[in-house]
Amino acid sequence: MGAAHDPPTVEPITSYDRNAPAAGRVEEGKAGASDEKAAASETIDDSWLTHEVKVAGSCALFAVSSASMLLLNSCVARAYHLESTVTIIQMLFASATLSTLFFWALRFDNMRDVLTWSSIVPLLFSAMMVTSLIALRNASVGATNVVRNISPLLMLPIESCIQERVDVDVHTIFSLVIILTGIILYVHEDVHTSAFGLFMLVVNMVLAMSDRLVQRRYLAVRPLAISKTGMLLLNNSIGILWQIPTLFILNEPPKWEARFSQADAGNYVALVFSCIVGIAIGWTAINAQRFVSATTFMVLGNVSKVFVWIYGMLFLGEVRSPLAIAGAVTAIGGGFYYGYARIQLDAARRKAADPDKAKQVKATESSTLLRSKK
Repeated sequence: MGAAHDPPTVEPITSYDRNAPAAGRVEEGKAGASDEKAAASETIDDSWLTHEVKVAGSCALFAVSSASMLLLNSCVARAYHLESTVTIIQMLFASATLSTLFFWALRFDNMRDVLTWSSIVPLLFSAMMVTSLIALRNASVGATNVVRNISPLLMLPIESCIQERVDVDVHTIFSLVIILTGIILYVHEDVHTSAFGLFMLVVNMVLAMSDRLVQRRYLAVRPLAISKTGMLLLNNSIGILWQIPTLFILNEPPKWEARFSQADAGNYVALVFSCIVGIAIGWTAINAQRFVSATTFMVLGNVSKVFVWIYGMLFLGEVRSPLAIAGAVTAIGGGFYYGYARIQLDAARRKAADPDKAKQVKATESSTLLRSKK
């Protein structure tokens, strides 16, 4: 969102078994049992895609959606000052769209699984959305990225101890330190964050970490018999119920007439697009979390937002000093370094998991070398 000993290591769950261990090792980059469930519950045939293409495509789609949503939510939050109202509008749009246009992708194969997901994930999802909007209104886009980039450093040990063992080496740690260094360079020049804004950013970070850990558990560690579209519908339809008390706590209904009458056409366009992109980021987030750990998922989302930093510098009047620019470049460099480290670890894990194949490759290389010497 430590323990002195490693968590128990078990093989990935490969079939749906309610009596299987609740926690175990799920290899990063491998969807495991959730891939089988998704294939059975979704009607789109993607069998022609290689595993690597699926992982890269899932991560790329989420990265684009994540950066776009942050920009749109930043504009909407500053235009309306109605965080809970905007969140409810986005959820209502998603619920209506998913239940009508995408009804064919809805699968709820086990009612107990539906209750398990519904009991916690929509609450975290709803709280994360509204606190994100509140934070964006009270803090700069750059400050938002700064706090969110701290989360992987906290997430890595937590995820390894309580959920699944994530392979880590010196390159992984060093890349996260590089990202944090870039963050420090950037925030040093950022003066557009109030104390309340910083507090809301921290609250949002904790909620986001909790949400990612829980979703990862139910998507890969302990997969549930619900399609991705079904999970997204539950998040939005049930999440609305959690927003209603917040709506009145923030006393937003009396402000509706004034806020919406003052909004211009651009504000309404941004609101509509935030609803559309909201569906995209919700679906791509669930899809990507089947393939990568919660820590990697957060690094992916954070690094993709470097382009949002650039947008803030160019169009929102945020800091653009040489030190801030150096921080942005350092952070994105650390992000690419982290990606390289994960690829190397994944390759090493695959090689260790298939020693016979490794021996065969080595024998082939030796044979080729001998023939070349002759």
